[in-house]
Amino acid sequence: MKLYLLPNLLDDTLEHTAFLPPTIKEIVESLDGVICESEKPARRFLGRFKRAQLPLKVLNEHTPKAEIPALLELPGTWGLVADAGLPCIADPGSELVRLAHKKNVEVVALVGPSSLVMALMLSGFSGQRFTFHGYLTREKPDRKVQIRQLEQKSKKEASSELFIEAPYRNQEVLQDLISELQPSTQLAVACDLTSPTQEVHVKTIKEWRAEPLPNINKRPTVFILYSV
Repeated sequence: MKLYLLPNLLDDTLEHTAFLPPTIKEIVESLDGVICESEKPARRFLGRFKRAQLPLKVLNEHTPKAEIPALLELPGTWGLVADAGLPCIADPGSELVRLAHKKNVEVVALVGPSSLVMALMLSGFSGQRFTFHGYLTREKPDRKVQIRQLEQKSKKEASSELFIEAPYRNQEVLQDLISELQPSTQLAVACDLTSPTQEVHVKTIKEWRAEPLPNINKRPTVFILYSV
């Protein structure tokens, strides 16, 4: 088996030639199947290359770990694709790749858009030292504590602290950040990256408190705090 790590768009309404490498068409045409996070986005992705009928195998957070090794026994050349962005980055495909190395399966990664890297670039915050924390806890009291801990970590280490949230909780989390962080701490909110509705706001908490908040409800968003 050979495994290609295939980049996907962050906004699937866009023309892929502007964001994906030109070699991806040839590679997709050579595949025997695709391992995907979910079927519908994978079919849309493959449809761009006239290969929407390729066999699919689903690998997501609900896949039992005991079933993952069998995916590396599939014959031929397969691709791994996330619903958006890069596979294995905030994506369950990382477990598959880790096992692939143990089994001496050849893994090839293609370049493509990453909302985390793009948000960090656009924030202007330190790229020398940064941490991605995935999702914060859902419980509001615990989340407020976690936010203060991230601020302390950033201040101590001079690091940028990145995280994401389920889009329907974005507005609530933004409110918590503004209420819990110190006035001098900087907060970047990067929303709908690469899409025509892209917004990137970078302000101190003092500035955030003085202005109306953007509507980021149900929009893919990356949050970054930086306190020095």
